[in-house]
Amino acid sequence: MIIYCVSNIGLIDISDPEDPNSLGTIRVLGPQKLAVTQNYAYAIIENNNREAELGIFNINDPRGGFFPSYFPIANRWSCFAVSGVNVFIAQPGRIDILDITNRSQPEFVGSYEHDFTADKMVIEGDFLYLACGRNGIEVIDISDIENPQTAGYYNTPGRALDIEASNGYIYVADYSSFEVYEFTPPNWISKGTDVGTVLPTEFSITSVYPNPFNSTSTISYSLSAQSHTTIGIYNIRGQLVDVLQNGMVPKGRHEVTWDAQATGAGVYLVRMSYGNNSSMRKVILMK
Repeated sequence: MIIYCVSNIGLIDISDPEDPNSLGTIRVLGPQKLAVTQNYAYAIIENNNREAELGIFNINDPRGGFFPSYFPIANRWSCFAVSGVNVFIAQPGRIDILDITNRSQPEFVGSYEHDFTADKMVIEGDFLYLACGRNGIEVIDISDIENPQTAGYYNTPGRALDIEASNGYIYVADYSSFEVYEFTPPNWISKGTDVGTVLPTEFSITSVYPNPFNSTSTISYSLSAQSHTTIGIYNIRGQLVDVLQNGMVPKGRHEVTWDAQATGAGVYLVRMSYGNNSSMRKVILMK
């Protein structure tokens, strides 16, 4: 078992749970994140200059000591994941990719640019799964490591904070709920009420956040094709209060903000119309 604390990383032998033994310790400044694959431990640490580094520790023979190598990274990293000979490190608006074939000398492969910052990432097969807070979840195809491609996305109802993936399903801790999604390559994610039931979400309001709110709330929605889309706010008597969107909107995920500072407190309905279809969410305005 690998553990880390304020100033060191250690390996504990728990083959006898009643008599655990320390097999080795390396002192580092501020280890902040840890991953272990095969005979190596990977940790984001700070060096003596308070700069972030990726530390790679050979734990094949812990009794013989650790043999670390280090690679400098930007201090604004948010999370990282290891798969095979590659390490993926999330920065604001991008993911840096390292080749660790030679673990004593990691090499920078390139970056995947995207619009958000990942709070958590996991890898399964040829796909990288990202939890991006208020921006939901994103899936990236990493089968061509030098040319990653967006494979799918979904604006979850709240804030996607943690994520796991297994056998085509995505499990998300979404701040106030547990969500399950199905991913169908190459480029579609749909929401299921449970593992066995998948609901289509080609056109939908995917989140209203915050809700309840007291001044402004952001409505996120997704379109699988370009469509004339209208988003209106209605009171409980069915009267139109405000129009947030009315026109052609391209395929993809979008957001509009309702500024309700001049509107009275109460329960309102957000209605999105596209063709002969509609999607609706209830929102509560508090003053």
